[in-house]
Amino acid sequence: MQYKSLKYMLALQEERVLATAAKRLDISQSSLSLFLLRLEEEAGTPLYDRKMHCMTKAGELYCDGARKILNLHDKAMDDIKTRPDSKAILFGADICISEIVPSLINSLLEKIAMAYPQLRLQVSFLPEARLRDLIQQKKLDLAFSYFQRSGIDNLRRREIMAETFILVVPKGFKPYKANPFTALNSLKYISMFRDTSIRSACDALLFVHGISPFVQIESGSYAFTQSLMETGSYTTIIPSGAVGLFERFDLYPLESEVQAVSGFYLHGHERETPQFLCLMDVFEQLLHAMYTESSGIHFPGGTSDEPA
Repeated sequence: MQYKSLKYMLALQEERVLATAAKRLDISQSSLSLFLLRLEEEAGTPLYDRKMHCMTKAGELYCDGARKILNLHDKAMDDIKTRPDSKAILFGADICISEIVPSLINSLLEKIAMAYPQLRLQVSFLPEARLRDLIQQKKLDLAFSYFQRSGIDNLRRREIMAETFILVVPKGFKPYKANPFTALNSLKYISMFRDTSIRSACDALLFVHGISPFVQIESGSYAFTQSLMETGSYTTIIPSGAVGLFERFDLYPLESEVQAVSGFYLHGHERETPQFLCLMDVFEQLLHAMYTESSGIHFPGGTSDEPA
């Protein structure tokens, strides 16, 4: 499960009532209820007693473990931030990527800590457009995101991974293997990912194929997109790396010239220190290990010195 699952369950345990916990988490009650149902399906047992408004014994066990994990995480982050004589690298990660692979940043921190014990890494999860702005303003040293070509001067890119886009349609919907784009024209309802280059690439994809959905719902959350898909009316376009989040739906690769290319933004040559290069290399190795057998993902490799 995602890192936020731990916080969701602890909030529910402490507040007891779904509506109160949802308000504290700043999400809808239906979203929290859907999250709980999925977690219980994964656990294979009820975790929350909806009549008594309390955790079951299994739920209490989950919350005990969740609290230990969060305490360890907080302690590790405090230790990193308070290391004496440590140099901080301000690193930004696309919030969409962190949702697809929630364990990626933790693995990165572990690897970098082993390679450079004195290095302090401060991580921010932000929309892709905000990452580019902060790099441009030199308020971030390095950022990893999906990106497309843009007119921003002085930004350099290192491409790591290119992904095929996947069309997601409700289970049992008419198959579209011959021409998946017809699903978009048939459903007319599409969820798009707000403030990300995924959104920009999807717009380009729709434009290239002359598709104008009747309704577009913008969201920065894969969980919200999944809840829309559950209604049976919506479709969405995702990068290949997110297919594990949409296994309950029918997935069709979109053969197109438009791709999701992910990698690093950095500002000029002054950022290419050994620590920076190590950080980028470790990130690439982790992605290779996670997606090496995925037919929808390939690794172009190399470093691009061209402006973004």
